[in-house]
Amino acid sequence: MVIKYEVYLMKKFLLALVGSFTIFPVFAGTQIIIKFKPSESIQKSFQSGNISKQQLQRLQMQPLTSKTIQKLDLLTGLELKDIRAAAVGGRVLDTGTVLSKDKLDNLLSILNKQSDVEYAEENLIMHPTVSVPNIYQWDMYTSTNNVPGALTTYYGDSFYNGSNFISSSGNGVVVAVIDTGYVPHPNIINNLLTLSSISESYGYTFITDCRRAGTCPFSTPDNLAQIAPFPNGLDLGDWMTLTEYNSAVPSWQQQCRGIDGLPAITNSSWHGTHVTGTVVAEGPINPALVNTGILGGAYSAKVVPVRVLGKCGGSSVDIQDGMLWAGGLHPTITNSHPAKVINLSLGGYGTCPNSYQEVINQLVAAGVSVVVSAGNDSLNVSGAVPANCANVISVAANGPNQKLASYSNWGNVTIAASGGEEYSNYTTQYPVKAILSTTYDSTEGYGSNAVGCSGNSCFTYGWKQGTSMAAPHVAAAIADLLAVEPGLAPAQITEILQNSASSFDSCNAAGCISSGRLNAAAALQYINESVLMLTANPAALDNFSLGSSSVTLVNNNSESVAIGSIQISGVNSTNYSVSSNSTCISGLALNTGLSCAVTILTNSMQPGNTYFADLAVTNQAGQTIATIPLSYTMPNQSTSSGSGGCSFVGGGDDFSMQLLFGGLATIYWLRRKKA
Repeated sequence: MVIKYEVYLMKKFLLALVGSFTIFPVFAGTQIIIKFKPSESIQKSFQSGNISKQQLQRLQMQPLTSKTIQKLDLLTGLELKDIRAAAVGGRVLDTGTVLSKDKLDNLLSILNKQSDVEYAEENLIMHPTVSVPNIYQWDMYTSTNNVPGALTTYYGDSFYNGSNFISSSGNGVVVAVIDTGYVPHPNIINNLLTLSSISESYGYTFITDCRRAGTCPFSTPDNLAQIAPFPNGLDLGDWMTLTEYNSAVPSWQQQCRGIDGLPAITNSSWHGTHVTGTVVAEGPINPALVNTGILGGAYSAKVVPVRVLGKCGGSSVDIQDGMLWAGGLHPTITNSHPAKVINLSLGGYGTCPNSYQEVINQLVAAGVSVVVSAGNDSLNVSGAVPANCANVISVAANGPNQKLASYSNWGNVTIAASGGEEYSNYTTQYPVKAILSTTYDSTEGYGSNAVGCSGNSCFTYGWKQGTSMAAPHVAAAIADLLAVEPGLAPAQITEILQNSASSFDSCNAAGCISSGRLNAAAALQYINESVLMLTANPAALDNFSLGSSSVTLVNNNSESVAIGSIQISGVNSTNYSVSSNSTCISGLALNTGLSCAVTILTNSMQPGNTYFADLAVTNQAGQTIATIPLSYTMPNQSTSSGSGGCSFVGGGDDFSMQLLFGGLATIYWLRRKKA
């Protein structure tokens, strides 16, 4: 079998193809996401539990009335078109023109000031985050190789010790790879999940523009390009030629420009297939036998491929819809194989959009871990979407030299993992130390549209580097953990990964991360030496209601838990504060039945806006033992409540919520077993 060597030597090419999705700064997009607030009666039905979150979203997904569209047109001076639903509970509107960033910002400002609008934001366009040959898969384990001119030691993620794989291979766990889709590579095909009703149809496609999906010409006008999501996430290719670009309408051309403003002419990346191989490629156990297959970090797990990225990237709405479907939470499209781990090797720039945060909070509350590549721009991850969203597991990249990769974003990153790094001091035989995984050899389309190969010879192996390649190592490790302990919550998994991480040189020329690098073997050992003690119900307070919201924590172990602090963190942490009796928290020995009331105040909130934060409980050792996601939409009208110690008076005044400790639950504390 032929091994394909992909070497990305030009910085411009690296920025375009390696790493997270990149938002093109030349023009703002022509589409926006708008979510309206539910009516008072529907909101009360949701808060009382009469309708579910998915039922609420289905109601909010309904097409806008002509009266609403006319109102929006008058407000904005545009002729907006309501083109599709967003699974988060909103609508996608097309402005009908290419807007500058200033004009788009002004449009969104007008819409967000409307009393019935929950939020309005740009439908961002994103791209994959991608940035040697070595007879071993160095990323699977630390090894020694005395090849002249190359590094003598490779620092991998400890899935394999040179003789044996770790004790878990992800059996029974479903991972969703939200990316460019898949090709039926013989090394991964057995670990892809079919839709129950359609044979040989793996996953789903959520690309809703036929030009992006590659099912219609670039010359197709905007009003004819809309398509519905459809079964099967087969990757048809994401290449673009100059001829295609020149044939496109201006609104589509602006989505197909590189970061330099020029047409992003490129071969197909087969990015999703490469990411999938890192997770579930099934053999052989000895990674030295690269000619007969490569080894995934969770080779007994299953992958549901979700195609959201195609020609010229992917839209936020498509990605978010795919995320909800992957976790089994889509309001209208059923997933017969919901995932417990979602891998997003993609990203863009800016603050975390409300729509992304809402989707992530839903998934995490349902027990789904969301793994996101940190990005490849050597920038602070605080400016990278969705890696900067709360409650995700963000992943930086390291090379085989135990150092943060030069291209990797840095800052408040959850963990680093093997993503590859090129070095100028390697011999020509060993030009880069990238990640070897499954790919397809065509420069353009799939199957009969393949260029440069034909038939089964197209299924090959290739090298890529970037945080796109680092993230699936972490997703695989999480699958291995869940195969051993299926009840682990996302916050627990984060703590396990960080507490078991290996130390390394966590800085590059631009900045540092405070966390270590992935050690899959140590993570499994950590979980085997720990016990679950503290849980909480509900696991998240999503737009909690007045007068009736509380969280109950219970200690499931005979030993008491000493509470150290209760603090607010996250996107809108400055809009929340904790007020409590210090004697009630500091040194509190939490046993079953012991309660402590804590008041959370929402200060300086603007009517109609939604605020996201986390309630974090630590023990006296400073370890986080509970994390409760919070979201609250400030009402527009004055209300009051006399129950539960909660009250709200007038827009902008404080709202108080009581949290009761000592009952039933789902947050945790990990304790080392005594020797």
